[in-house]
Amino acid sequence: MAAPGLINRYARTLLSSAVARGIPLDELCSPLGLEIEALNTGALLFDARAYAALQGRVVHLLQDEFCGMTRRPCRPGTQALMCELVLGSESLEEALGKAFRFYCVVTEDVRFALSREGSQACLTIGTDGVRPQRLHAVVEGWSLFWLHFSSWLAGREIPLSRVCFEHSQSAFIEDYAQVFSPRCEFRCRDSSLYFDSRYLTMPVVKTASELDQFFDDVRFELEAPAGVVSCLSSRVRRRLRRHFFEHQEFLTMERLADECHVGSQTLRRRLEDEGTSYRGLKEEIRREAAMNWLRDEEIPIVEVSRMSGFAEANGLSRAVKSWVGVSPSEFRRTIVAARQQFQQI
Repeated sequence: MAAPGLINRYARTLLSSAVARGIPLDELCSPLGLEIEALNTGALLFDARAYAALQGRVVHLLQDEFCGMTRRPCRPGTQALMCELVLGSESLEEALGKAFRFYCVVTEDVRFALSREGSQACLTIGTDGVRPQRLHAVVEGWSLFWLHFSSWLAGREIPLSRVCFEHSQSAFIEDYAQVFSPRCEFRCRDSSLYFDSRYLTMPVVKTASELDQFFDDVRFELEAPAGVVSCLSSRVRRRLRRHFFEHQEFLTMERLADECHVGSQTLRRRLEDEGTSYRGLKEEIRREAAMNWLRDEEIPIVEVSRMSGFAEANGLSRAVKSWVGVSPSEFRRTIVAARQQFQQI
């Protein structure tokens, strides 16, 4: 399951929002088979399907697609109508332009804008009408939707080169890296997604007959929906990650190139075209693995260092300090407190 920390955070924010709008917790949980005691103790962990079911129930009870997180409600069916209206567009840029103008008409609480900054396209999310305590869920939810919808419209995964969030971090950074991008920044001036502007010229290849399947796919997962061709860097990253987590070593560039049926120089060039590199992917995965293993208090820190592939005894310490500003032991001591924070309703 992708990013369990984010899924749990989003689910608990949904519950908190609905309760704040007067919906009893039992009325939310009982029909879905969710035990309130387990929820209150933090023992209840949501998977993607449980989260999707909860979201559907909150929308139904509040009659609000924004789930009570904005100043004014948004009628159910609004998003589906927007999707239908943009499917006749010739390019992704035209489709997004129509979608953003649509939301300008139906709501004042969230707004979206598309611009170009050199070779980068920038999709900005405005949140003037969002309740502050729900900001992270609204911004991240819309970020995921536009990322998935754009990729689905074009039939090709659109890798994000950078993500900026105006709110503070609300889950472990490894979850953000898996779902959004390894380059996530927080407490920024605004919330924006950056990607290569060349993707804006891609034609819209999906039709209205495929729309129901799109909503089924994105409802249950935080990753790209079906019918979307993965970009090369994502495929390489998944292969590298799986092998490293299983064997604590990286596949060579030559092995990866053979599996991709290209030469190593071609693979390097194509990764560079997507804004990354073999070395960069390895460092991202090493960080994710080390931080993941540090969260397991049963694994000695010296063993985490070995598993992560640091040749020197203090290599892990230097790396963790550069990543999060504290030593591995200090980071491990913050885990319990962080888990409690991220599990709060």
